[in-house]
Formats: sequence, structure tokens, C-alpha cells
Amino acid sequence: MTSLIDELLYLRRYLIVAHHLPGRIRIRLSPAVLSEPRAKTLAASQGLRGALGALRGVRSVRANAKALSTTIEYETAVVSASQLHELFTSRDPARVRALMEGILQNVGLSSTATEGVAP
Repeated sequence: MTSLIDELLYLRRYLIVAHHLPGRIRIRLSPAVLSEPRAKTLAASQGLRGALGALRGVRSVRANAKALSTTIEYETAVVSASQLHELFTSRDPARVRALMEGILQNVGLSSTATEGVAP
């Protein structure tokens, strides 16, 4: 079983920031996700959405399958809007991993956590 951070890193290449205001970010999935079995399975995973929704500071996670998008509402006092935006826009894999580890640590979750994530 892989960690939450590994699953998010794998999916990240298919994610595009569609809209972001502090406290609310809408992420679109690239249509390419539909032709890649592992990414498609992860993107549709209730476990992954549940794991994200259970993080301290995350108010809600809503998926729209028709639009291939997910909206995450979060508390800016817990999750930095600028770091979250950089997480989805940086092209540097090492920076993305460091941001994910920092965000997960800030919300009280180990980067090696696997609970609730579908294989």
C-alpha cells in the first residue's frame, strides 16, 4: 500500500488549478486521466476524497464527475493559500513533495499515512 503523499504526487500531474480564492480551491482533472487506469482509479477513489476531507482545516471536498473537478474548502489559518496554490502549479517534483509534506504536517497527518486511501 502506498502513502497518501505518494498518491497525491502521482495524481498531481493530472491536476490543474481552475479557480483559487483563499479558503476555496477548484481543481480540474486533465481528460488524460481517463486513459490512464491507475490515475482514473485514484481520481474516483472515495478513500482519497475521504482522507482529504478528514484533514484538520479542510471543511469540505466536493467532486463533480461531469466537470472532472473537485472543490476543496479549507481554513486559511491552518492551510496556507499560497502554499496550496504552489502545490498545484510548481513543476519541481522536489518542491511539490516538500510542500505536501509541510501541508500534511501542518494538518496533523504523517506523510506516510495510508488510512483511507484506495490502492
